[in-house]
Amino acid sequence: MDISRKAALVIIDMQQGINHPKLGRRNNPGAEQQMLALLAAWRDTGRTVIHVRHFSRSPDSVFWPQQSGVEFQPEFLPWEGEGELHKQVPDAFCHSALEGWLRADGINQVVIVGVVTLRMRLTAPRLQGRTSAALNVSINVPQMLMLALGSALLGAIDYRWLIAATAIGVLGAALAVALGRRLDHVAIDTDA
Repeated sequence: MDISRKAALVIIDMQQGINHPKLGRRNNPGAEQQMLALLAAWRDTGRTVIHVRHFSRSPDSVFWPQQSGVEFQPEFLPWEGEGELHKQVPDAFCHSALEGWLRADGINQVVIVGVVTLRMRLTAPRLQGRTSAALNVSINVPQMLMLALGSALLGAIDYRWLIAATAIGVLGAALAVALGRRLDHVAIDTDA
């Protein structure tokens, strides 16, 4: 992957609270070391670094402003000149100034890193990053509709007719492909 000179590294929620037992066991205990290596290499190139920091609205959260969990992990403290974005929602891109900030600085590529805990993955879609939820819906809804249609057909029509119709459809598609290839081949030969 080519990384543009105008690329930004966005580090999300690398705060002390991310390691709190309340958030559950993580499957990526070495993630911080990998992120620190990336951060060091990124800083060496002089590219933009943006640190996103979560401030919870809930007093029982590990990211509540009145306790240490909201502080950056010491290794991830922003350096002078690096950006810091504060957010109060689970998504760094919704209801924040991040997009405008990136556009104003002429950033044309973004590399995003952070830690995801099981609790974050199990968060309701309305609270997750909206892109992930939209992707899941765009993949799962058509599959669900086709399963429902198939179930309805099995309930209404004898399965032997469905197998025959499927066989005819497959043979028809194979014939169309074969004829299409033959016509393409003939067209290529006549051009020569």
